[in-house]
Amino acid sequence: MTRSKQQVRQSFSGADRIRGRTEFQGVIRRGEKVSWKGFSLFVRRGPGTSRRLGVAVSSRVGGAVARNRVKRRLREHFRLNRDLMPKGLDLVVVVHRDLSEVDHKTFRAIVGDLFRRAGIIRHLPPQHAKELVHTHN
Repeated sequence: MTRSKQQVRQSFSGADRIRGRTEFQGVIRRGEKVSWKGFSLFVRRGPGTSRRLGVAVSSRVGGAVARNRVKRRLREHFRLNRDLMPKGLDLVVVVHRDLSEVDHKTFRAIVGDLFRRAGIIRHLPPQHAKELVHTHN
């Protein structure tokens, strides 16, 4: 069975992730920092065509289940919105506060505001916003 371009584009593969201490530190040291409502976002812009995400969740956030839930939600938000972002971005999101129990709409709003404050996403098109509302409610 062949996967369509839409399915491939919507995946979140290893190439979309920032992995390893060295890569994380490179983005944190050389990137721009934006903080908002329990998140710190480090953005490093480069000449490449990829958009990559790394997520670090403080152990103060809660147990492993809560930390993993926050990571999954961040990856999902990134995956659904990366086509609205400029190419050549490395993003590291550091989570300082437990948002695992926040409803999806509020979580999307907080992360969307964080990305807008960093100048990564200007706005969500209306049809895309509707799509997000029905994704995991």
